[in-house]
Amino acid sequence: MRPVWSTALMLWAEVCHRLTFTEPAARMAPILHNWREQAAGIALAANRRLRAPLLVARTQLTYAELLATGEPERARALASEAGYTAEQAGFDAIGRHVDHSCTVSADCQTPKRNASMCR
Repeated sequence: MRPVWSTALMLWAEVCHRLTFTEPAARMAPILHNWREQAAGIALAANRRLRAPLLVARTQLTYAELLATGEPERARALASEAGYTAEQAGFDAIGRHVDHSCTVSADCQTPKRNASMCR
């Protein structure tokens, strides 16, 4: 996946998701589906190397939302990690979003208190 193309596509996908533009999102979904594991892994690794907890938490939360319907246990674990990262760094808005996502989908697991999100 080419870096500029993939970044642009991921940003447009997030815009479609946030604004609930279902038709354009449906056209992008098959393309992005093949790259979701790789893209999420690269994003988390890069954000951790940068020691950017805000980006780590946003990536975890966005990925959790993506996985919510197909892999709910994994989604809950990622949402919990995002909540823990947000709590430790004082990112209240992300913490509220995690709480809302957990309330809407299912109860989140207790965050792992010994996990470092920015290793």
